Amino acid sequence: MANSLGLFSRGAFLGLVLIMALYSNAILHEVGHYITADHYGLEPRMYLFDNGQGTGFSFVNQNFYVTYNKPAKIDNSKMELITFAGPAVNILLSIVSTIALCVTPKRKRLTRLALLIIATISALSAIFNLIPTQGSDGETLLKLLKGI
Repeated sequence: MANSLGLFSRGAFLGLVLIMALYSNAILHEVGHYITADHYGLEPRMYLFDNGQGTGFSFVNQNFYVTYNKPAKIDNSKMELITFAGPAVNILLSIVSTIALCVTPKRKRLTRLALLIIATISALSAIFNLIPTQGSDGETLLKLLKGI
């Protein structure tokens, strides 16, 4: 199907794959945090495409995050798992996409390129989320591991 598309259509298809990979990774990353926090009884709430204030939808200033409605004292090891769950989902997506890429026949070039895009975006999402910069999962993990 996709291999019979014209040059412009293939480019549009790959652009769509790129956008979907970016948003899917962001959303599924937050789902990882949400499921893990829910497992520990924190009554999480997920915000997608938020305007940064928890009050609305925004395409310009997009924020994706999870908050906890049930204030509970939770030990650092559980918070580490909740924090790492988001990047873990990205790592899993990258691994699954890479495996799919490896088993896809070489003649399916467009499919292979789409899988490569998904695997790359997923891996980069995990890496950048684990870098300890302000507000990142990496910063949170580092603080938890240091006991700060």
